[in-house]
Amino acid sequence: MKYLVLGFLFLLSSCGYRIHKGNEQAIRSLTLIKVENKTDEARLSNYVMSRVRNAISSDNRFKLVEQAADAEIKCTISSYMIKGKGSAKQQSSDKEQQSYTTNYWAVEIILDFSVYEGDKVSLKFSTTGSGFYTKLSDLNSARQDAIKQACHVAALQMLDKLAMAW
Repeated sequence: MKYLVLGFLFLLSSCGYRIHKGNEQAIRSLTLIKVENKTDEARLSNYVMSRVRNAISSDNRFKLVEQAADAEIKCTISSYMIKGKGSAKQQSSDKEQQSYTTNYWAVEIILDFSVYEGDKVSLKFSTTGSGFYTKLSDLNSARQDAIKQACHVAALQMLDKLAMAW
């Protein structure tokens, strides 16, 4: 019984702690070295760079530095899609000529991250961000806002995946 209680206390006291190997260090500072855009959306790399930097800066788990970081992050934008999500019937006097028009869209981006510690890749993962927009007076501005929203969502997922790894 005594060993059972001691075992339970040991397990309880170690909750929330991570034991590192002697040569392993926890990653605390990051630098974003590159965002490569493999899509045809012109300003997407700027949006991703901005949202990733803002996410790291506003999170207390990691510190964003320009040089001498514990790890460097390289991001590749591998996919950008716009999907029609909702439609509505267009008004028509001829019942045989009724048609539908898309009035709700989703933007989806996929970001691939490589984390380097020195010269070696220590972690690879992907995140997916989505943003939504509707048909407004300026469709392009609404689409740009949805792209920024998708970048922000993907950047937050990146932080959570990094935190789980370390």
